[in-house]
Amino acid sequence: MWTDSTTVLQWLGSLDKQPIFVANRVSEILESTTVDQWFHVPTADNPADAGTRGMSAENLRTSSWLTGPSFLLTSHFPFQPSTSIRDSLQTKPSLHDSQKDVTEPQMAFAVNIMQPEKIFDFDRYSSFNKLVRITAYLLRILPKHASYRTPDRNICDPDELRVAEAKLQFLMQLESFPVEQKLLFDGKQINKKSRIAPFSPFIGPNALIRSTGRLKRLVEADYDLKHPIILDSRHPAVKLFLLKAHLENHHEGVEFLRAFIQRCFAIIRLRPALRSIKHNCILCRKRSADTVKPMIYQSSVCPLVIHLSPTQG
Repeated sequence: MWTDSTTVLQWLGSLDKQPIFVANRVSEILESTTVDQWFHVPTADNPADAGTRGMSAENLRTSSWLTGPSFLLTSHFPFQPSTSIRDSLQTKPSLHDSQKDVTEPQMAFAVNIMQPEKIFDFDRYSSFNKLVRITAYLLRILPKHASYRTPDRNICDPDELRVAEAKLQFLMQLESFPVEQKLLFDGKQINKKSRIAPFSPFIGPNALIRSTGRLKRLVEADYDLKHPIILDSRHPAVKLFLLKAHLENHHEGVEFLRAFIQRCFAIIRLRPALRSIKHNCILCRKRSADTVKPMIYQSSVCPLVIHLSPTQG
């Protein structure tokens, strides 16, 4: 049996204690199979991907979904499943190793991660548009941005604002993910416990950290939709950006804004940040406030009813 998930292979062969959800699934698999019966197959040779991902009928007819992988059609498998996965599995240390760790002296090194020096004091700004325009004016100092300079010092080219916003996004990522950004620039793998590790990040255009997902297989989708820019909602500039989106979309709901923003950005903890903005918005609180119902006065005295006959009219 083969699987293209290296994570599942690690769960099956690991001796460490797993979360309850994972432990229950692993126990069900090991009831009918053994660890030695499971091997790794690359995603490109896995026929299950053809049935679970988007594919035209013409490509499906010639894919391995109907015929199976090519190495199964031979008498001697030329394809050898990778066994390097099991070599990297974490195993529990033995008693001898644990005693050795206690008796032998150990040296600890303190690692000091230098935080980047802040260029902006973002807490002093209340508008994202103003922050972008200030960034644009600062970039005019550079010789390569001299073409944007105007006699009246006004910003006339919309492309200048787009460049300034991209530089501002780079600065947000530098302050939010300094370690991850340095590792990605050096071509190294980031820590699996990093906050942006689930996004499979990479360095894209304008030196921005972008996400990788299944949408990359879409042909007609925009590049920003397939590879959104990763940001942290706790950054002050990101909060200003979310506030701007909230105001420009006329105080729409959280789910609408979330779908609108995720077309270009993958923001960590986006929904709680949008909820906080909507909760603190005075206009949204007025719209969602309960209407005041007038008090109805009920008298205990029965009203006097006078019946008049036609002759008394």
